[in-house]
Amino acid sequence: MIAMSREQSLGQRERLALAVFLSLAHAVVEDTAVFVVLGGSAAGVLGPRLALAVILCLWLARRPRASQAAR
Repeated sequence: MIAMSREQSLGQRERLALAVFLSLAHAVVEDTAVFVVLGGSAAGVLGPRLALAVILCLWLARRPRASQAAR
């Protein structure tokens, strides 16, 4: 991820959003499979995790920069 962000020259905000999304949704497939095998609902496990990851990434992308907020 670090090498790719340097090659693509991603900004700090994009790297932060990517790291947050990967942190929140890193084992979505595996966790969902485990809970389904144990009798849980796939939508009940998958939905909230993906929704939280998307909402936080959108919030991070739209928040003002620290230099703009200080003005």
